[in-house]
Amino acid sequence: MRLSSWFRLGIFAAVLAVMGCAPHAQKQVRHIETQLKHAISQNEHCQAWLKQSDVYERLEKIFILNEDDSDKARKLLVERNAVESEKQDLVRLNNLAAVCRKNNLQNFGRVHPDFVALLAQWYAQDDELMLELLKDEISIGEANEIGANRMAERRTQSKDAGARISQQLETSHQAEPADLQRAAAAMRQWNYQQTLIWETQQMSNSTSIPTVTNCDYLGNSIRCTSF
Repeated sequence: MRLSSWFRLGIFAAVLAVMGCAPHAQKQVRHIETQLKHAISQNEHCQAWLKQSDVYERLEKIFILNEDDSDKARKLLVERNAVESEKQDLVRLNNLAAVCRKNNLQNFGRVHPDFVALLAQWYAQDDELMLELLKDEISIGEANEIGANRMAERRTQSKDAGARISQQLETSHQAEPADLQRAAAAMRQWNYQQTLIWETQQMSNSTSIPTVTNCDYLGNSIRCTSF
């Protein structure tokens, strides 16, 4: 639902590792550094805005939304399913987060399509988990356990993505067609998960209508629309 600080540290450190060891890639690295700093700054600003919302404050009392949650042990033991008001809050927070998600895809997309593929994959996983909560297929404690485990997994995934980009800079200096294909496939999967959430809310006659975000590549950038 949000990007934690380990995303910033993991990918940023891995990408910058190429600096000083590949002189022919310095110009591209400096470009990535500039774009990455901007993307990170914008994401942190948006996450701070999210945390100030009343819906975030309510959900934070029962869900693990941060890797450093001091109340994690208790939240892992919650055996009940989400009640209707909590489900509505999940959708509302997801709708607020749509702004951050769209901005992240556009900003990180200017850096490298591998970032887009990674983000879209994470967003699809998070939406799938939310769908299971909306359909009472999983308890709050189970959702928290999955979410906590994914935080650790994503730290590794982010470092791996940074390492791939660093290696690519040392060889071709540019994104390969396969990178764009992976990103496009990940976005299609994310859009599918968004559609499932939208259909579930429609069938339940819920007053909270999910926001759906569609993104397309245009040259070296991404254009997203939400509805």
